[in-house]
Amino acid sequence: MDWSKQERTEYVPMHEYMHIRRLDSLVKMLLILVLCLHWYNPFVWIMFLLVNRDLELCCDESF
Repeated sequence: MDWSKQERTEYVPMHEYMHIRRLDSLVKMLLILVLCLHWYNPFVWIMFLLVNRDLELCCDESF
């Protein structure tokens, strides 16, 4: 990442603020709990990866 550009450096805190605003940490904790309970199920692992990706993409697209 090129830190010399002002608009790019402002993007990082805004992105993290969206995670806080959308309560993504609670969603991730719930996902981890489900993953711990169903660690043997490959579909739960796939769900975990895809939901994490979707949370990031959703925060990126919110701007």
